[in-house]
Amino acid sequence: MKQTNNAINWIEVGYELFALEGPEGIQVERLSRILHLNKSGFYHYFENRHRYMDCLLSEHVAKAKSLTAEIDLLGNIIPDLLQLLLRYKTTICFHRQLLIHHANPELYKCFNDINSHTDQALLPHWADFIGLPEDHELASRYFGIARDMFYSRITPKTISIQLFEEIVREAQSVVRDLLIKRQL
Repeated sequence: MKQTNNAINWIEVGYELFALEGPEGIQVERLSRILHLNKSGFYHYFENRHRYMDCLLSEHVAKAKSLTAEIDLLGNIIPDLLQLLLRYKTTICFHRQLLIHHANPELYKCFNDINSHTDQALLPHWADFIGLPEDHELASRYFGIARDMFYSRITPKTISIQLFEEIVREAQSVVRDLLIKRQL
């Protein structure tokens, strides 16, 4: 679909609303009101809500690819990753909504597809951060737990560098405690 400025505006506003409220936030009349555009424009560009959601998911995949490319260039989890996540706040919140609505197979598939790429980019940094640079399999298992903890604790209102640091430090501490007990 060739996107005009109006089509892009519909997607940008919908992306923001989805990030805040999930699929429930996507209502054609509401989008129309926010954009000060006629509802018929929505149907002109997207045909229906399902096609619009496909466009939002495609937008999310594109944003996630940009995030993943930047992850590859990171120096450290603290502060580099935390600052990067804050810059991608809306993308992180959108992704969180995909997890929250995991009962929808299309949304959950998108969540998992993106994670398969971002996890690969994050894993070396995470493994170093938690002290498992040589055991990526174990680091990956701990990462899954930390990621779930991350998404369960963030909201669009609470996202901050401080919260990110608190979560990764807590995860780091738990992993280190487990490793110490494992060695005993």
